[in-house]
Amino acid sequence: MKPLTPGAVVVYYGSLPDQYGTWTVVGPCGCERCDEAFDQVWEPWYWSLTRRDQARAGALFDRQYGHLFPRYELAGENGERLLCVRRSSITPAGTDAPPSAPASTTTPSLEREGA
Repeated sequence: MKPLTPGAVVVYYGSLPDQYGTWTVVGPCGCERCDEAFDQVWEPWYWSLTRRDQARAGALFDRQYGHLFPRYELAGENGERLLCVRRSSITPAGTDAPPSAPASTTTPSLEREGA
C-alpha cells in the first residue's frame, strides 16, 4: 500500500462503524502509543540485521511491516480527529472502497485494531 500524504482525502472503514465516511489525512499519527509501538518493533528488528541490511533497513522494514506503520491521524469536516488509524482501514477517496456513511460528529475516538 502506498503511503498517504497530508491533505489527502480518504474514506475510513475501520473498526469504528460510527466513524465511517470521508476524512482528511493530517499525517502520520505521532501519539505516544504509536511511537512506542513503532520503537518496540523497530529496535529489536533493526539490530538483528546484518550491517549490509542495516544500510537498507527502511526499505526492508516497509516491505515487512508497511501494513502496520505508519498509522495515521485523520481530521473530519467538523474538526473531529481519529488517531492510530491503520493504512488498511482507509482508501483514497474516488477509488473502490466499502460503502460508507458520513463521518460522525461525536467526540474523537481511538482506533482499537490492535496495538
